[in-house]
Amino acid sequence: MAAAQLIGTRIPEEDLAAAAASAPALRQVVALTRWIGPGRKPPQTGQLTMADARHLVGLLEPATRFDPVIGTRMFRTRSSAELPRLAIVVAWAKAVGLLRVVHDRLVPVKKNQRLLDQPADLWIVMFTAFDQLGRALCPPGWFALVARRGLQRRDRRTVRQHRWRR
Repeated sequence: MAAAQLIGTRIPEEDLAAAAASAPALRQVVALTRWIGPGRKPPQTGQLTMADARHLVGLLEPATRFDPVIGTRMFRTRSSAELPRLAIVVAWAKAVGLLRVVHDRLVPVKKNQRLLDQPADLWIVMFTAFDQLGRALCPPGWFALVARRGLQRRDRRTVRQHRWRR
């Protein structure tokens, strides 16, 4: 009911719940939260173990490949930190309040587990928490890398224009 009031139209609650439940981000956050169970202990680095990451990637996003092959060369995935989509799903579950870190364990937040069975309400909470995903969406150094590449392209373009004007 709250979801239909927030949107401001007369959409049947069942249709709203079905539309929210079909969103890939919502399905991934729910699957991750249910998979965590009573809690998982990440290693010292704070990232998921590679075994857990392999299992989660198969569960959450089957299209993601470990050890991608580009041309004839294989690039080994050495850490779950190299899987940014997985980091986004974990960060979103934390931002929504479905998961938290307690004594170096990733555990579910019991009071918010009811949202797992209310897709429309969970989608609204996920949407409002989107602004908290900054570091997961744009890791440290990302903007500097993009800016540097942009400046390099601009410098090349300036040199080309300068040569043309002569």
